[in-house]
Amino acid sequence: MEKEKRVCMFVRNHFTNDARVTREAKSLIEAGHAVWVIAVYNENDPLLLKEEIKEGIHVFRVSRYGIWYVVRQYIKALRRKFSLKIMEGKEFAYKKNPWLLLIAIPYRLFRFLYRMVRFLVRALRFLINRLKNQYIRLFSGYAIVTLKFIEQGLRIKAQVYHSHDLDTLLAGYVCSRFHRAKLVYDSHEIATDRENLKAKPFWRLLERLLIKKADRVIFTTYTRAKFTADKYRMPLPYVVSSFTDIPQEIRPIDLKGLLQIDHKYKIALYQGGIQSGRGLEQLIEAVPFLRSDVMVVLVGSGKIKPLLEEKVKLLGLMQRVRFMGLVPLRDLLSYTMCADVGLQILHNTCFNHFSTDSNKLFEYLAAGVPVVASDFPEIRKVVQEFDAGVLIDPHVPENIARGINTIISNEARRKQMSANAKKASLKYNWENEKSKLVTMYKSLNA
Repeated sequence: MEKEKRVCMFVRNHFTNDARVTREAKSLIEAGHAVWVIAVYNENDPLLLKEEIKEGIHVFRVSRYGIWYVVRQYIKALRRKFSLKIMEGKEFAYKKNPWLLLIAIPYRLFRFLYRMVRFLVRALRFLINRLKNQYIRLFSGYAIVTLKFIEQGLRIKAQVYHSHDLDTLLAGYVCSRFHRAKLVYDSHEIATDRENLKAKPFWRLLERLLIKKADRVIFTTYTRAKFTADKYRMPLPYVVSSFTDIPQEIRPIDLKGLLQIDHKYKIALYQGGIQSGRGLEQLIEAVPFLRSDVMVVLVGSGKIKPLLEEKVKLLGLMQRVRFMGLVPLRDLLSYTMCADVGLQILHNTCFNHFSTDSNKLFEYLAAGVPVVASDFPEIRKVVQEFDAGVLIDPHVPENIARGINTIISNEARRKQMSANAKKASLKYNWENEKSKLVTMYKSLNA
């Protein structure tokens, strides 16, 4: 039996709905390893814990803010504490309790000093804004989180440091060298060629300097692994795809009842991040071209969700489009299987998109939902192999509508594609894929 390893994973999100990291961590625990995940804390979520054990995974979350944020929160707490009796300046309060004077005088002095400091901070922020603050904020935020990752990671004293994506690789590298441990770089995407990537030269330099320092490198598709091997003249990285778990039983949730959708409608479902480059603007524009019995449902959250909701109102499509927020990862497939068509309509805006196979594609297959998908190499390979959907160019709204209408219009054909999707999931699932990860970890002993 392989000796247990202490594995410390870094992921720069809140680790609440990260399917891939959760699957990998649980698989390593099943293989006999102890796993810690260091993530980022969300101060705006009162239910999120800074430290917890989640499905056997030890989770630590670090604040993304520096010391000034802590000081400011402390000052706000003091102001709230004394505001009722002091800031209102009611004289009867002092008459009832003269001891308040002992608090009021130093407190007012403290307020004066606080305002002076706040003025200086605002003046500094003004200067930062003049100096392209988006990059200064980017690097300062990256530096704060990275230093906190390193601090927490060093405490764990792991035998393997597993960095998920490029923005955690530096933390993993420092910790692995300090403790003479192994380093795994697990890139979920082509990190240096993402859409809207800021400070691209910095990230390219960072990856070039550190990728060969890793003991093992993982990518999610062969296309990405081959691209990286050629780019850095290195051995072909391991390929561990983002296939989903297949539960023994999936119990459908009444999505139509939940969203008050008439049962005469068919559902075209998109699930995942509501971000630019995902074809969602074109999806909304495609709605007028859809059959009258098709309802579009978007499950998830993201930056452009308010813009899409406004667009739906402007186009008068409120009766044809429904939005849902994030749903628990464990329940996701219960929502997915209520759809008649699943949408993976990513745009070819960068090589990262072009080379993906996508989590949601395999989630649709696992739920037995035929897909309308972008005609990209890795996606095409899966969809065509099992005839599980229709491939399109998603940049044109009419193409999206045509793809959905093609599947919906022929119910017998749709049911056959649904059965084919189920067959595809028997091959493309995490139960089969996780052995690659476990085998790779065994090779770290060599």
